[in-house]
Amino acid sequence: MTAVWRQVGDLIVRGQSQILGTLDRLEGDVSVLKTDVAVLKTDVAVLKTDVAVLKTDVAVLKTDVAVLKTDVADLTTGMAETNARLDRMELANERRFDRVDARLEQLVALIMRDETGGS
Repeated sequence: MTAVWRQVGDLIVRGQSQILGTLDRLEGDVSVLKTDVAVLKTDVAVLKTDVAVLKTDVAVLKTDVAVLKTDVADLTTGMAETNARLDRMELANERRFDRVDARLEQLVALIMRDETGGS
């Protein structure tokens, strides 16, 4: 019977040794997992910061686009006003040209009449 108890004791010692080995491996795995979780938390914090920066950048871009739209609208208005002024100037010049042309025709007629003897 002592032999049986000795075998049981040996089995218990071997079992304890295997359990302790397994526990050591599990502790190592848990340590690695804790490190991985810490790295992931850091990565998430960095990502949150990056997202906050991107949100700020998007807000700035939206403001810039709004300013550009306003500037384009102002330029469009200015261009329309300039075109209207050019049209008015063109009409005024055309009327002046017509008057000058009529006056030149009168002068040519007077010169021709003078050259032909004044009839």
